[in-house]
Amino acid sequence: MSIQVRRLQREIREIQSQLTYENKKMFGNVAIYLRASKLDSFFVETLLQNQVVSLLKQQQAGETTTSFYQPSPKVYCDQLIQRYTEKKAEVSFFFKGASFV
Repeated sequence: MSIQVRRLQREIREIQSQLTYENKKMFGNVAIYLRASKLDSFFVETLLQNQVVSLLKQQQAGETTTSFYQPSPKVYCDQLIQRYTEKKAEVSFFFKGASFV
């Protein structure tokens, strides 16, 4: 695990500690799901850092995690994984067809 990934995880834990029990539990489940996926670990931690900051802001505004992870946490995560996989395939296809001089 790289130093950058560990740094992101530390920052995530610090911010996560400020979440309510319900929000912390929901975010924790999403984090486990995404970390268990085949996505790049740096990408996952960056994504989770952005999410935990957004969740904290929503919490401070009185909103719940259910409004963040629509239509459900699993569907939300599956959509993220699918989009990342599609983007990665597009970039791979682009470079396979390119010739460099």
